Amino acid sequence: MAESSHPLMAKQHLYPRSWKEWRERWDTTQNWDDLIGLLHSGFNTTCESRGECKPIVELDDEQVERLCFYLELADHWQQDNHFKVRSNHPGDKQPDAEQRKLLAEKAFKMICLKLFAEMKKAEDRPRIGWEWNLILRNKLIWFFRPDDETSYRRGDLLNLPSSSGKFAHEHELMLGAGLTLARRLWLEKVEVGGAVLRAWAPQVVKLAYGLGQLEALFSGQRSDSFRPPDILTLLAIRELAMGHECFLPSRYKRDRESRLPDSLEEACLANFGTARAATMLLQLMAQLKAEAILSRKRARHHKAEALRAEATRILAKC
Repeated sequence: MAESSHPLMAKQHLYPRSWKEWRERWDTTQNWDDLIGLLHSGFNTTCESRGECKPIVELDDEQVERLCFYLELADHWQQDNHFKVRSNHPGDKQPDAEQRKLLAEKAFKMICLKLFAEMKKAEDRPRIGWEWNLILRNKLIWFFRPDDETSYRRGDLLNLPSSSGKFAHEHELMLGAGLTLARRLWLEKVEVGGAVLRAWAPQVVKLAYGLGQLEALFSGQRSDSFRPPDILTLLAIRELAMGHECFLPSRYKRDRESRLPDSLEEACLANFGTARAATMLLQLMAQLKAEAILSRKRARHHKAEALRAEATRILAKC
């Protein structure tokens, strides 16, 4: 068969050339296969403001819109019932629901490949696009929210896949991206009424706990450089540790019951990672307090020595 007569020679690149064209085609397309193809090519379109699109470096409005849209499409990607419409016949098959879930799953895979993988590698890099853009940052925090049914009781995140199975790689990418997000936000501070607070402390503490990495958030901070956590951080940790019911020994009988813990120590018995982290932080604060007292004693000692030396010098002149 001659090259010119090959059946593929008549085919041309028909994917949208710009993000604007991609969105127009997405909004008008009803064919499931076409939508899958569009999801696959969504990061290959160019940005009108400057050529090839780089997802998380030097973000402009188009790139932010693209990433936020993919995150919205990927939301609830693991939950079959979320994509079903209400029906008076519960046993009715809903093939469209299956297709919707497949599209959400495809969007999730693409966001893992194009965004989470880069975020995971950004641990030691300078600040980059997704950190500067408040819209995308808030959308990421929203995507990493807890499952409503667990409410952080076990630290389950709505969109985080299992660490085993066919989505184990995506689990690793999302876990790394979430931890990078948490650590970067953890460093941001704001001064309020003379007090320096961690601006994102409540969100970061919950995110790190949901990832099962709360202790890792504080790792690497030596006692000689660690500063006591601000009130926002302490309140966020205490809410996680003490604000949810768990199975504990009954107050009135030998059986166990579901109730709120009475103390951090009791929450630790229930295997609450947040309670352990809170205990760790309180221990560090106690250590810093002891070091502060010792430092003041040393300062007083040095001052007394200086006064003694000055008195000796004056007496020597008499």
